[in-house]
Parts: sequence; C-alpha cells; structure tokens
Amino acid sequence: MSALTKAAIGGGAVLAVSSGGYGMSFLFRGIMPDFSTLEEQEITTYDTSKYAKDFKPFFIDDVFEDNQKWWDWSYNTRWLEDNSDSSSMKAKKKFQGVTGGYKDKDGSDTNSLKQKCKEAYGANSNGDVLDSTDATDKFETKDIWRYCSIKGVKPVLVSGYATTKFGGKTGLAESLVSVKDEHKESNDWFWEIREREFRVGVKTKSKKTQEPAGTKAKTGKKFDLLYKNEKNRTVKELCREIYETNQNDGSTKNIEESDIKRFCFLTPVTTDN
Repeated sequence: MSALTKAAIGGGAVLAVSSGGYGMSFLFRGIMPDFSTLEEQEITTYDTSKYAKDFKPFFIDDVFEDNQKWWDWSYNTRWLEDNSDSSSMKAKKKFQGVTGGYKDKDGSDTNSLKQKCKEAYGANSNGDVLDSTDATDKFETKDIWRYCSIKGVKPVLVSGYATTKFGGKTGLAESLVSVKDEHKESNDWFWEIREREFRVGVKTKSKKTQEPAGTKAKTGKKFDLLYKNEKNRTVKELCREIYETNQNDGSTKNIEESDIKRFCFLTPVTTDN
C-alpha cells in the first residue's frame, strides 16, 4: 500500500485524504515502510482451504520484492522485540529460529520471517492453525497476525450483545467485528481498511481503479443510503448502530442482513465471490 498517510496520533484512527486518494492513518509505533498485500497483488496461491484465503486484505504479500523493507521492519520491530530474553511475548515453535526479515542471516529464505509467514499462509485452515497451541507442528493465530499482518494483531469480534439484538444474533455474532472503544487498538485499522473498500475500492496489480464496495449495497437499505447520502458517517458507525438494534424493531425493514455480512464481518460474505 503506497502513499500511506502515517500521521495518526492520539486515540483515534480515521481515513485521511492524501494525494493518492484515501490513505491509511494507522497508529504506528514506528515508521512502517510501504507495502503491498496479498489482495493487492492478486495472489491466488492460498485460495483453496488455506489460512490466508479469507484474510488477504490484511496480510503482506510474500512474493512482491518491493515488500523487502516491510519484512525487515517487522523482523526488527516485532519479532526481535518479542523474542528477546526478557520478553514474555515469545513466538511459538513454528515462528522460532528466525534470523532475518526478507532474507535470513545466510542470505536465503529458509529462516526468514517472510518464509515463516509464507508457510503460515499456506497452512491448512482446518487443523494446522489454532488459537492457542504448544504443538510444534501447529501455527498459533496470534503469531501469524503479529508478524505477517499490517497492524500486528487480529481484530476482535463482538461479545456481550443480547441475542435479541443483531449484534448477538446467531449466524452473525460469530463473525462481526467489534466496535467497542476497548477494542480500538486492535480494530481501528480493520475499520479503516473496510472504509476504504466501501468508499473507494481497492487498487490491485491489474486494476488501478476498482468499484467501491458501497455500490453493491442493497438498494434503499441502510448501507446504500450510507454510501450515497452520508459521506461524513463511517461503516463502523453504521455497524455499531445495527449491532445495538433489536431484531423486532420497526426500523429493521431498512436493515439488509446480506449487507451486514458484507460490511461488518471480518471476512465479508458476498454473492459475487
């Protein structure tokens, strides 16, 4: 992602307009080099039952040569810090033995952070990646997101909503991304990406312009109105409103569940996939 706006300070991260259109204003600890994601590079290697399949907008591409500085940055600012002698954040076995970012200390890929992420991306999504594990042949979710994703943390999903509300509805709640203030550090970067997708679309290797996702909202429903009429309101704000809405409320006629799944889910469910 080139021409990023890297000037966010304070407690909130919002989309910023830059010379290239909408830029990202993540809360950086240090200066993050430009990068390109699996989605932007149109990588299809991991499209069949692989872990990275559903998360391509968030993971750094392991093939694109211009990502070299990003891999070195992730190694120096994340991996080395986490795996120092005094750290309690040490990576699990599958992410141990790393000796470099883009290349390892011997100049090969074998023990590079990039190679570890490549192996994680290609891991079987059913069984090879676990939320918590001490198994030497399994990847832990936290490690993959820490070292291979833009922000270094997996977005937190919703919790605590009554089952009568959309935020607690079975079939939705398991996939909805949290909008709570307590999860800002984990989630605001996700909402920035989703906002960019909704308003502008995603530039990829073969498509310099792409149709904004907002154009695919159900006509006349809340997300359609958000796209067409409410330029100063965000996807996150509308998702928050919907999460808190009772399912039997009279206003639900303007809420389209397929739009909730497209715009509020961590992994969008779309009819055009």
